[in-house]
Amino acid sequence: MFRMSEDRLFELEQAGNRSSFSSSLLIDYQYMRNVINARMMKLSRKHADHYESVKLWVQELNESENTTLFTVHKNDPFLVSWVSKWQKEFLDNLEEWCIDSTYKTSNSFNTVTGKGPEDCFLFTIVVQNPITNKGLSACFFITDHEYISILSQWLTWVKNTFTLKVKRIMIDCSPIKISAIKKVFGNSINILLSHCHIKRACEVNVKHAAIFHINNLIESYHNQLKTFYLGRARSLRVDRLIYLLAKVLTLDYRQEKVKTLYEFQSVRLTYKEEQKRQNVYMLDRSTAMKMVEKLSDTAFTCRSFTVNLILYNIELQNREPVGM
Repeated sequence: MFRMSEDRLFELEQAGNRSSFSSSLLIDYQYMRNVINARMMKLSRKHADHYESVKLWVQELNESENTTLFTVHKNDPFLVSWVSKWQKEFLDNLEEWCIDSTYKTSNSFNTVTGKGPEDCFLFTIVVQNPITNKGLSACFFITDHEYISILSQWLTWVKNTFTLKVKRIMIDCSPIKISAIKKVFGNSINILLSHCHIKRACEVNVKHAAIFHINNLIESYHNQLKTFYLGRARSLRVDRLIYLLAKVLTLDYRQEKVKTLYEFQSVRLTYKEEQKRQNVYMLDRSTAMKMVEKLSDTAFTCRSFTVNLILYNIELQNREPVGM
């Protein structure tokens, strides 16, 4: 909301005419929303025909060092999936995945007689970014049918295209996903069920398990996706969804990694790290001081706050620690 200063507002109240009224105050929410939508439409629609626009987007993804799966047939299920060069590093090397599902994200170019366009499903492989300790999208998959055969085709493409080290996959309690994962990966993968889809009575115990932080990653990603990128709109075209994921969301995650890497942004602590931090702040000053021994003006030793047998050697240079 644009606001004038109190002095400027007083001048207008006394003037009694519209001649000096600030034009910025004529801009309301709906106007800004229309401007943004027009801009987004211009960036995302590569062709007036929905089907042709999606084909052009996949072509652009291929030309910009993305690995893509593209199986599109009018009036039949379609599959569009891609992994950027930046995402590939995380997809290849991390052992734990979460597969997030978001329903009714967009309208398909396929139509059902008497019903209109099919609803689309967005599946995202979410992994932990070791730099930010947050969830990161490593692969996107859009389809208009959630069948075991469709998910199996996608997962088979992922398995055969990339050099994977995945050992555990967390999902919601979906029989379709479970069947597709077992069909493609067999017994080589452990399937974990997200606790937010299990009875709330069990939630307290699950939160203390090792999967707590993994579950938080997928919940955080899902909430950000719906709040900041998809919003309340559920009638997007597929080309608009591809644009948002490939050209907006992914770049935001890349930027966040760079900001964290160069210490412009703090690192999110894992559940265990947060517990350790809280334990440290629970120590009184006299107890904490006894754990530190001064060897010289620039050298100190410090006992671990969590493991009694561990001792850290600390050296100061210009009053900053340079070695431990």
